[in-house]
Amino acid sequence: MSIERFESLVVDGRELTRDRDYTASAGSVAIALLPDYLGTLSAGQHTMTVRFSDADEVRTVFSVEREKPVVPQHNPSTGLAGHIWLYAGILVAAAAAAAVFMVMRRKKNGE
Repeated sequence: MSIERFESLVVDGRELTRDRDYTASAGSVAIALLPDYLGTLSAGQHTMTVRFSDADEVRTVFSVEREKPVVPQHNPSTGLAGHIWLYAGILVAAAAAAAVFMVMRRKKNGE
């Protein structure tokens, strides 16, 4: 079986059109179904028959799988993002209060 004897390609009983639905090239016979044609096939198994001029046929079965849609993940709001400046302010006030407390304590102890 060679490209010189290649005659036609049939998928699920329907003869396809070369260079529109598929390409065929040498290397024994290399068949490539084109993306536009593949998009017309339903998900599941399909039968491909390659016909040659010397009456030989080669049959195979292939599967088409559809991509599963990507579902965007939603990160739930914890409510913390909107109050970041409030928490930063509280932290600064607490640090300042601790510094004042330490200064007053040293003065009281006479240091």
